[in-house]
Amino acid sequence: MQVKTFVGHEPCPNCGSSDNVGVWSDGQKFCFTGCGFYVAGEGIGLNIELIKAQLKDEYKKERSGTDDPVLPVDYSLVIRSDAKDWLNSYQITNEECFSYRLGWSDLYESLILPSFDLYGNLCMVQRRYFGKDDFPKYRTKGRPDRVIWTCRPDRIPVVVGDTYNGDIIIVEDVISAIKVGRVYETTPLWGSSLSVSKMSMLAKMYTRAFMWLDPDKLYEASVRRQQMAAFFEQAHVVISTKDPKCYDQNGIKFHILNTLDETESSKIMG
Repeated sequence: MQVKTFVGHEPCPNCGSSDNVGVWSDGQKFCFTGCGFYVAGEGIGLNIELIKAQLKDEYKKERSGTDDPVLPVDYSLVIRSDAKDWLNSYQITNEECFSYRLGWSDLYESLILPSFDLYGNLCMVQRRYFGKDDFPKYRTKGRPDRVIWTCRPDRIPVVVGDTYNGDIIIVEDVISAIKVGRVYETTPLWGSSLSVSKMSMLAKMYTRAFMWLDPDKLYEASVRRQQMAAFFEQAHVVISTKDPKCYDQNGIKFHILNTLDETESSKIMG
């Protein structure tokens, strides 16, 4: 069986980008700017079982948060049904899947959660594993302590270096960032660790920070809040009984505003 491989980049005939169209050996083409340009491949397959066997040792040795972010060679916007059901359980819409370019890899049996900047550059890649082997659920590629990527109600990516003088919600994962980002500007940690260097970067852009980690990380969030207080004008921890991605927009607003007194609540963005 001929193996499908990544060939390179070429200009996009749809949006005019000079090099953001990915080209694969089976003829598949996809523009990473999100303009919608896509050409289906001719059906060259991947010897999945052979490659998976080779990957098992790599999975065991692989560490998250290392290496440059790279999309799998078989990255596709067509998401497998079980992963799609998982997204549906958190009310992630088809529009959001396309807007944030969520995808699938048969090679890794994983939901692919990429993060692109304003210019279409790939900043981070997180994989959520849906296979049957005893692999970690999440793998992250990139440098999360150096990347600020946000989800906002207007869907416009943040430009690092700009000063927004507003609020930033800090969550663990991309799906939580998408959900909370419907209401307030939100950034994921791709984990639960917030470095001092990243606090400093965020504090140059935002004046008030809300750390909303999953319920089992409440202690870590409380410790980080004490550190954040040295950087931000205000630093808060959001307390909830469920992960941020489990709430609808009303629940999100309730939990954010519930961390503030009545005077401060009236000042929050949105």
